[in-house]
Amino acid sequence: MPTLRASIPSSLILCTLPLHGQTAVVDTPPAHADIPATHADPTTASDDDALWAVVLAPYVWVPAQNGTVSVAGQTAHVDEDIGETFELISENFNFGLELHLEISNDTISIFGDVMYIDLGSSLADGTASADVSMTQGIFEFGGGYSLLNETLGTAPQSYARIGEGPGGRLEAIAGVRLYSFSTDIAGTDGVTPFAVNGSETWADAFIGLRGRYDLNEHFGLFLRGDVGGGGSDLVWNALAGLEIRFNDTFSLGAGYRAIDIDHSGEGDDFVYDMTLSGPFLAFVFTF
Repeated sequence: MPTLRASIPSSLILCTLPLHGQTAVVDTPPAHADIPATHADPTTASDDDALWAVVLAPYVWVPAQNGTVSVAGQTAHVDEDIGETFELISENFNFGLELHLEISNDTISIFGDVMYIDLGSSLADGTASADVSMTQGIFEFGGGYSLLNETLGTAPQSYARIGEGPGGRLEAIAGVRLYSFSTDIAGTDGVTPFAVNGSETWADAFIGLRGRYDLNEHFGLFLRGDVGGGGSDLVWNALAGLEIRFNDTFSLGAGYRAIDIDHSGEGDDFVYDMTLSGPFLAFVFTF
């Protein structure tokens, strides 16, 4: 292997950014970060309108990373804290998007989540040089069915509109999560050019529970947990947090999320066995 490769950060070459729910920018995406949804006052809309809510929630998740990634026979063992992940992203960032979308009524909910990042860097050491690029994405689509929907003083509302509280809702959820990773390295050791390329796309089905409990009209708690597999041998995802409501349209959600992904491609050409965990912040708009 050319000597320049030893100077390329293994996390930049092989790791992915997050990942919810509910999963940032990170070296591997979020499993979907399931984002809390604010609850507009049902008295401000008609009876039919009050049962429906549309949520748009951009968010930021920068997790610590621990595990192993292997691309085209090149393996990196990753152990980075939140600060190291943030530094890697900020120094090599090209583009990123983390966004949660949802529509719900008093019985069902439909949600989607996008976590995508594009990183790139040019490296040089004497006569040796290399260009490194990496794109990583996690895309989630799912739905929920209300198992419990209780609010004191008002009729049951959507998952996003619990009411003035106290009250809560518990849902069974299921869906599909799609992963896509690509890494390209091209350069020269000063004499001989070299290239390392690898990409992988796979999907997992998941099932789980999510819920929220509103303490009053300004503060609420939320949580989610799911487990799945398919393209992965096993994947689990969990998050919990606090929502602060400022008005009927805008709220902030802050919490902690962890996702563990264990995937091996055909012939082990691509291995992604990583745990991502860290705090997130969501900017929640409800209509």
